[in-house]
Amino acid sequence: VNSSLSFADIKAAVKKVKATILRDIVLSDVYSDDSMESCQKSLTISLSFQHKDRTLNDAEVNEAIAKIISSLEKINVHVRV
Repeated sequence: VNSSLSFADIKAAVKKVKATILRDIVLSDVYSDDSMESCQKSLTISLSFQHKDRTLNDAEVNEAIAKIISSLEKINVHVRV
């Protein structure tokens, strides 16, 4: 991502999706070095999903992830899964 983009910006884009099964988003690493393009950084985030009453199925989680990725792409975040 562009270095000017903050984790708060990314978190806001994720929350904008309003995925009711999303429980938490955590930043675990920020990385940049000389081999990366100028003004770029790489962020590692973890997303936790949970339904309060039952076990989630793959389709529910995959749908939420697809919506989150779409939202992040709108703010020029390249997602590597």
